[in-house]
Amino acid sequence: MTPIYGGIADLRNARGWVIDTNTAVCLQVAGWTAAFIALQGVGCSNRLLHIAPTAFLYEDGGRVVGEFAAELDSDNLAIWIAAAVDYPGIALLASGADAAVEIGDIVRQSRRFGRRRRLDWADAEGIYLAEQHGFALLTGDNLQAQVARDRNVTVIHKATVLEMTAEDADLSLTRLCGGLTRLIDDSRAGRPLRPD
Repeated sequence: MTPIYGGIADLRNARGWVIDTNTAVCLQVAGWTAAFIALQGVGCSNRLLHIAPTAFLYEDGGRVVGEFAAELDSDNLAIWIAAAVDYPGIALLASGADAAVEIGDIVRQSRRFGRRRRLDWADAEGIYLAEQHGFALLTGDNLQAQVARDRNVTVIHKATVLEMTAEDADLSLTRLCGGLTRLIDDSRAGRPLRPD
């Protein structure tokens, strides 16, 4: 049986990354969001970072909504918005009728895994973007990971993203220890490192 999640070498060697909201929340808890974003050019000058636009920010009736807006605090959301300005490809649109049909198929495919829930549009959009661009999907959502792996997308668990960031981001000892302490405390409380 092939494991669902790839390892740190798969993460480092990926041409690009599609980050899911639950991974962004873990980076926020650790206080390493900006350090992670800075890694996109390290080791591979062509590596890109994408967020499914439905998860990131979109407008609904004049208000900005989306998982990032709902789950991240204002400081971390501001870091991601600034990154999207600096690197406009971060919120890459999965546009067109063909994309919408394919994303809908991914949502329907998620029901095959025998779970009560199915993927939401943002999660399916993340899989679609990773599949179309040959990028690794960074998530902790096991259903999203199973569907992505079934579609031959490389999937990296959010804990592996944290490990790579801790090793590669040149964090000070204080930031490293502080981030790990916050992650451990949050994990004990049953939050971000717990599989979805």
